[in-house]
Amino acid sequence: MTEYRIINEGQCAAEIADELPQIERLYQRWALIEQRIEASNGAGHINDDANSVSDNLLDAQTVIMDLVALTPARSKTDLLYKMALWRRDTPDISPGDDHIARNDKIAYSVFRDLVAMTGETSVLQPEDTQ
Repeated sequence: MTEYRIINEGQCAAEIADELPQIERLYQRWALIEQRIEASNGAGHINDDANSVSDNLLDAQTVIMDLVALTPARSKTDLLYKMALWRRDTPDISPGDDHIARNDKIAYSVFRDLVAMTGETSVLQPEDTQ
């Protein structure tokens, strides 16, 4: 199990960047947690314990997103996985949707551009390929 130290508010992200796991690995862990959340929500027996587990998993995803946000991208692939995290956390966006917020339109466009530039299509969501 990986241990994460608490990052003090004034600490520069560049100072700790080398200590953090790779962005792609964090993306993969976030996706695994998402699958566990979906499985626990679809189990049909939601109770206080299940809600507590889901809350803990959501907290873990938040920690991962914080770590990714603090980690400087060093390549197009790093940028892609940062945007892929944004995409997975913004599931209501579909290509051609007229109700997307302006800022999300730009972010989605950057995500699609990075997919095209890197050729890494595994990060696309089902609605991205329609």
